[in-house]
Amino acid sequence: MRERIGLIAGNGRFPLLVLDAARASGLDVVVAAIREETSPEIEAHGAASVHWMSLGELSRLIDTFKREQVARAVSGYFPESEIVDVAFHDWNADPWSNGTWLTVPAAAPDLFDADRFELPGRILLAGSDVAAQETGWFEGALRSGAAAVTRATEKLRDAD
Repeated sequence: MRERIGLIAGNGRFPLLVLDAARASGLDVVVAAIREETSPEIEAHGAASVHWMSLGELSRLIDTFKREQVARAVSGYFPESEIVDVAFHDWNADPWSNGTWLTVPAAAPDLFDADRFELPGRILLAGSDVAAQETGWFEGALRSGAAAVTRATEKLRDAD
């Protein structure tokens, strides 16, 4: 079996040139063609397979390359690596997330100020959406959780 690589094909002639060069070098090429961008001409350039997908279908792209046993792109950066498994969660398709994660609008940076989420009494909020730093990111959730534990400890100590 010949070595196989993956090509994410966007618009213009460049994906066709890369595909032709890779084939001329003896490589099989699995093409992930972006439906909104890639020329249908890609089908006629001798790829091992062409998979049409939309920009938002990252999980399908990963599954396609995994299924086609593409590992060269990863090994180029991490030669000692071996792809054992791939996991991905599509937040846009998640019925409980209502789309994607929180993004703070540039025009309203104070909109999600952590002080706005301070509640009276014994109720504490924690999570990336109410984090004082790195709002909307996993690191923000960790910092927010640690801050909530500190505040809970202080409230319990003050109650004694």
